[in-house]
Amino acid sequence: MAINATNFPYDLQNITGGGNILEFIRNVNNITDGAFMTGMLFAGFVILFTSMQSTGSKDALLASAFIITVLSVFFRALGFIDTIRLVTIIIIFLLVFAISAITKKD
Repeated sequence: MAINATNFPYDLQNITGGGNILEFIRNVNNITDGAFMTGMLFAGFVILFTSMQSTGSKDALLASAFIITVLSVFFRALGFIDTIRLVTIIIIFLLVFAISAITKKD
């Protein structure tokens, strides 16, 4: 069975000439239409959340959401994610923060 590479839906540009890791990540992110960095942020959130479980689920959720929001602002400044994804992440953080503040038990 032969594979027809001309019908491949992705842009298979040559990215081996990238000078550094930043260019490589930018090229991979462009090929995947921003899904690569979004996936990296989600994986980072899961890792942070599970590693902070000893503080309790609510505090772990709030802390990991805050760290991912700060990383998202940094990644937006580098051009890794677009503005709509950044705004979505900020809105999710604000919702988590509001729910955490409302349900806080003293």
